[in-house]
Amino acid sequence: MTPLEFLSLWTPVWLPLAMAPLVYLLRRFEIVAALLTAAVLLFSSVLFWTHPPPPATFLGRVLVLERAPRVLLIALGFWMAIGALYAARISQGWSLFPFWLLLFSLFNAAFMFQEFVMRVVILKIAWLGAILLVQSGTTASTRAATRLLIVAVIALPPLLAADLLATRIQADSSLLELAPLAGVGFGVGFSLLLAVVPFHAWLPQVAEDGPPLVAAWFVAAFGTAYLMLLVELVRAMPWLLIEGRGLDMLRAAGVLLIVGGGVLAFVETHLGRMWAYSVLVDTGYILLAIRFGPFIGMEAAWLAIIARFVALILSGAALATIRHRAMSLHLDELPGSASRVPLSFLGLLSGGLSFLGIPLSPGFPGHWIVLRQLFPVEARLGGALLLATLLGTLGYVRALNAGLQTAPPERLVTIEAEPISVTVLLLLLVIVASLIGLAPQVIAPLVRFIGMG
Repeated sequence: MTPLEFLSLWTPVWLPLAMAPLVYLLRRFEIVAALLTAAVLLFSSVLFWTHPPPPATFLGRVLVLERAPRVLLIALGFWMAIGALYAARISQGWSLFPFWLLLFSLFNAAFMFQEFVMRVVILKIAWLGAILLVQSGTTASTRAATRLLIVAVIALPPLLAADLLATRIQADSSLLELAPLAGVGFGVGFSLLLAVVPFHAWLPQVAEDGPPLVAAWFVAAFGTAYLMLLVELVRAMPWLLIEGRGLDMLRAAGVLLIVGGGVLAFVETHLGRMWAYSVLVDTGYILLAIRFGPFIGMEAAWLAIIARFVALILSGAALATIRHRAMSLHLDELPGSASRVPLSFLGLLSGGLSFLGIPLSPGFPGHWIVLRQLFPVEARLGGALLLATLLGTLGYVRALNAGLQTAPPERLVTIEAEPISVTVLLLLLVIVASLIGLAPQVIAPLVRFIGMG
């Protein structure tokens, strides 16, 4: 392939990277930088759909964009474009726009490679770059950045070792007795990256220290990418589920996430951390769905992941507005804020309750499939998961109650109302989320499209 052919056929891969320096120079003009960033992301996403890059060879490796990663990159591009437009009015840090373009290119490159190792290494490079975005939310604390760095360092060796061992087992079935070792390696690595309890501390810290929209993007980008890698790993090496004890580990991780996330969301007094714990509940249901196999389980997993994408942009944007206008996300400092930014509280409830799978929310169909499969065989466990979900829901009730409390007049004056553009974007996102919750069949064709890949 000639350089000219590469530039013409692989435009969505290199264009965001090429535009990042220009956006960096324009970063002080936030509206211009946001519009340019959104345009590049939307253009790249449309090209991924209409003209996906053809297979090519790079350094002796075949580059192919498969169906599921292609859908992820398209969805991520649209997600980040909406987020960029939102951040033009509710600032999330001056470095957001150029770094998002750079990181989007890294995600594009990661999923062009077919090898698990290449994907993990490139995503790890992107993870390190994303730490700078998280740190831009505060200069007083480096806890979130430190924890993210520790996770990046610790998670990589077990994943690489497990992949090396799994590749040898795949080539020589006589080594199948080593499958539990490979399973443990994958289990440790994915537990760290997906914030499985008790390795979850980094996610609520990111939600507390970092800009809320960046925290939501972190989950949408990296969380979804690693869930997709896990799905593809299980599909390519099904022996990991039985011989590698994958079924037991998925079950344990799912239960720990749902129970731990629900209980912690109930007792939390910081709105961002509460949001993070409810995300853990959603991750737990997805892991349990993957455990149920390639048909019903994968349908539930993809339903939950698609709903999660919508809920993340909605709740992340709502949190960003509440923090920007109320200047705090601590519950004891929120009285009066619900009357000043009502649509933000509506968006937070709509997105947050979706993570918990409340009926009529976008996340309900995927969660309901998991519970329907669970109750006939493990009714007590299903009841415990429902109780934990209810506790998480009560956490959001506490948050709403805090926002609805009467505040002194001098406090109300300091809370500015939502800008009109923010109100419109939030309203559109609430409508989309409500449509998915009321008529989940609208995303059924997308689930089938991904499942056929």
